[in-house]
Amino acid sequence: MVVAILTADCHVQRRAWLKRPELHGDAYYSFRQVVDLALRHRVPIIAAGDLIDRRINDQHPIAFLREQLGRLAEAGLRIYHVQGQHEWQEYPWLDSICPEAAVWLPPRGLLEIGPFQVYGIDWTPASQLPEKLAQVPDETDVLVLHQVYSSFSPSPAAELRPEQLPDVRLALIGDTHVTGMLTEVNGNGNQVVTVSPGSLAMQAIDEPGNKYVFLLNDDGSLEKVKLRTRAVLRQQAIRDVPSMMTFLQKLDRVLDELQERNRDLPEELRMPILHIAYDASLPDVRERLLQVTDGKVHLFEKDLSEKAEAEAANAAAQRQELLSAGLFGCLEKLHASKGYPPEVLEYAQELLRNPSMTVIGAWRRRIVDAEQNAAVEE
Repeated sequence: MVVAILTADCHVQRRAWLKRPELHGDAYYSFRQVVDLALRHRVPIIAAGDLIDRRINDQHPIAFLREQLGRLAEAGLRIYHVQGQHEWQEYPWLDSICPEAAVWLPPRGLLEIGPFQVYGIDWTPASQLPEKLAQVPDETDVLVLHQVYSSFSPSPAAELRPEQLPDVRLALIGDTHVTGMLTEVNGNGNQVVTVSPGSLAMQAIDEPGNKYVFLLNDDGSLEKVKLRTRAVLRQQAIRDVPSMMTFLQKLDRVLDELQERNRDLPEELRMPILHIAYDASLPDVRERLLQVTDGKVHLFEKDLSEKAEAEAANAAAQRQELLSAGLFGCLEKLHASKGYPPEVLEYAQELLRNPSMTVIGAWRRRIVDAEQNAAVEE
């Protein structure tokens, strides 16, 4: 029997690409499907953060969420959630919008949802996370987190690793926009199932186009459910005109098929995304591409010409240099380029080490004293 719908990274907003106002509605349609699933199974939703895309919002996403949470409230259902970095507030958006449906997990402690004891932690800086994990009650079955998790996002920026997980049955982890489920061993040598639902709608062009939620059953098993989303077509590494012509002929047929297949999608989601990488220096190649795709796809292009690849390699090298320098190294580079007085760099570094009103107060006194001394000398 299904006892909850598991989701994360809904990023509810009208559009993900601000420079493409015609590409909109994706997050709304996916979130509506999640609510539909909860209503169909008569179960709550458990959400691992970043349900809203921004801390400061216009009225459109808030009105949409009020409508959808109202549907849950009318059915006597709840959405249990933690906060991610995108939406973090002292008092959460969701609970302000619809307190009848939204339940913020962290201040509630251990909550019983179906046969499981559930505990939640809002996004936490990596340096403070061990302290929060140490507070997880021993009785916890399901731990809800929003952190960059090494198993789903192998990068130096990972904030959480398997060995840090407490002895829980299931860890629902948001923040990584990929879908995955693993059985891992924590630092105590015990198995923990980790699950990342992934984002509900694409937030970047290199994200997977397919989106999912998980159904949590009363025996602890999980079922992955695919949502209906905008079609995403990808074609990589076209480097000659014949290859482009072959692709365009095939694309024309695919677009006709999609038009028929997507008739029951909301109108704003019927036009697919085409992400294509090709050598734009080829004669007439872009003109041919636009002739076939104009008005039929949302076109995302990557230039594979020698000039473009050289510029991309240079940009990547500069980015790696900045990453290697770290935050303090980047501050020093910025300070040197701007020619600020030494005190500015010193103040910024001290604030990074200890972001507190004590530091700000001490520097304010230092500035006031310096101004007074200068006035006396004059």
